[in-house]
Amino acid sequence: MKNSQIISSHLVVGVASLMLLLMASPGWTTPVVKWVGNDVDWDVASNWDTNAVPAANDQVLFDTDGVSKTITYANATPLANPLWSVSVRGKNGATATIRQNKDALYAKDEYLGSAWIWPSPAANLPPTHPVGRHEQDGGSNTLVNSLHLGYRENSRGEYALTGGELSASIEYIGQKGAGDFKQTAGSNKTGSLILGEIFSSYGRAEGRYELGGTGVLSATQMDVGFAGDGTMIQTGGTNSVVLNLRIGYDVSSQGSYDLSGGQLTTTGTIVGQRGTGDFKQSAGSTHTVKNSLSVGQAGQGSYTLNGGTLTAQKEYLGGQSPNSQGTFTQNGGTNTVKYDLSLGYNATSKGIYNMNGGTLAANYLILGNSQGTGEVLQTGGDVKVTGVNLANSSLYTMQGGALEAQRNIVVGKESAFHYQGGSARANGKILNYGRIDGTGTFTTPEFYNVGMLAPGASPGQIDISGNFTQYAAATLAIEIAGALQGSEYDFLNITGTASLGGFLDVDLLGFNPVSGSEFNILHAADGIVTGTVFNDVILPSLVSGLYWDLVYESNDVILKVLGQADGTVPAPTPLLLMLPGLLFTLSRRWAGQNIMSKVECKIF
Repeated sequence: MKNSQIISSHLVVGVASLMLLLMASPGWTTPVVKWVGNDVDWDVASNWDTNAVPAANDQVLFDTDGVSKTITYANATPLANPLWSVSVRGKNGATATIRQNKDALYAKDEYLGSAWIWPSPAANLPPTHPVGRHEQDGGSNTLVNSLHLGYRENSRGEYALTGGELSASIEYIGQKGAGDFKQTAGSNKTGSLILGEIFSSYGRAEGRYELGGTGVLSATQMDVGFAGDGTMIQTGGTNSVVLNLRIGYDVSSQGSYDLSGGQLTTTGTIVGQRGTGDFKQSAGSTHTVKNSLSVGQAGQGSYTLNGGTLTAQKEYLGGQSPNSQGTFTQNGGTNTVKYDLSLGYNATSKGIYNMNGGTLAANYLILGNSQGTGEVLQTGGDVKVTGVNLANSSLYTMQGGALEAQRNIVVGKESAFHYQGGSARANGKILNYGRIDGTGTFTTPEFYNVGMLAPGASPGQIDISGNFTQYAAATLAIEIAGALQGSEYDFLNITGTASLGGFLDVDLLGFNPVSGSEFNILHAADGIVTGTVFNDVILPSLVSGLYWDLVYESNDVILKVLGQADGTVPAPTPLLLMLPGLLFTLSRRWAGQNIMSKVECKIF
């Protein structure tokens, strides 16, 4: 990981903190006060090598080797100025612990798991697997600059907050080593919370934060997996992020957030900003995004909603950068988007929504935007939107559940709607410029076909509860594999009127109809608009001697097979001998059409 990639929005805070250090300590000379006692209180002077309780600007080092020790913090006289630093580390299998249940601890920085001591370079070298721990059940711990858990490679820092108040400008949970923060009560307030900061040739940082019970966590910004690995588990409590929650921030990072209880509130939530991010939400939880939820903004992101409530102003799957991918899987709960839900927002990005249960409510559902692509697979649940727009080779596959648009459902060019189950309703119009196929019922006042309409994925039936209009550039594709309507050959059933035009394209799927066969391929209960017929008809070849007869009735379009299969041609009637020109004229039932046979159509 290049250092330039580690620069983030919290750099300004770090620079400011460094300037404070410089101003507070001219000449970089601050005394180091080392713990020399056993498991006793902090405010006993004899436990320190200076024989004095640490004072303002002291560097406090609690260092134990091979034997675990605990300091119980007590300081009845609060410090007017902060300690320079507090460093806690245990070496060679030992754990050094500060236990705090009262009073106020006040320092510029706290290091758990490794020490930062100036000016000795040797003191900066990490001991063997150092472990430092802070247990807080009361009182207050105020850090002017930063809290560091796992400051050095191979070190481990732990913080258990079960009461009291913690505040810091920046909290690194797993800075270069490993960090583990558990909060079940009390409050933790920070400017920037970073889980898993560094990924370098020295190792990969790992940060983990568990929030539950009545704990209150608030941060200006939160990164779960900054350049290393970050894990956030929330089973209760409240987590409020003033700006953005970023999961998988950098290209090398991996971040995950498991929300199974409590409340999470952010201005923006980004899952997979440049790295890999994963968010899981379960019943009993609430996730409120005041602005936008972006899944796979410039990296790879996934969001799984098994239960609970998710609300956002906008949602982007596939993000706002090229080559990103965002996948949202909803198995339950509710997802409410005030404005648009966009899948594949930018060029070459891809957004996927798997709808298996629960309720999705949004303004417009947009699949494919600015050359991106989107896919929806709906097997259950309810999708309630103002409108649906499929563009840029996008796909909606419906296998179950219900889709309802208050306005239009638009299938754009090179996009497709595969209907395999469930129900689809548009209270405005359905406009097909791409391809619609499958079996099911479309409920809409007006169905406009400007592209390809193909009932069945193999022979099947599409029902349109409303009026149907097919335009000049459109095609109705019919497949015939047997004599049973809707199961062995395609059927379009319309409850309203049908206005015909464009192409009728018929295929035989290895089936050879016999003379006298009839296929009622279209029915309009309120009638076929007078004078409307298919402009072009493409028919497959038949056994020699047989030919097609296309019949328009007031409510039906019927394909008939006539002739003799032995190849003989009936003798001409006197009428045909008297009117040879009739051989070049279509019957009244095909008047105005261009009959394009895939082999031949014979008219007698």
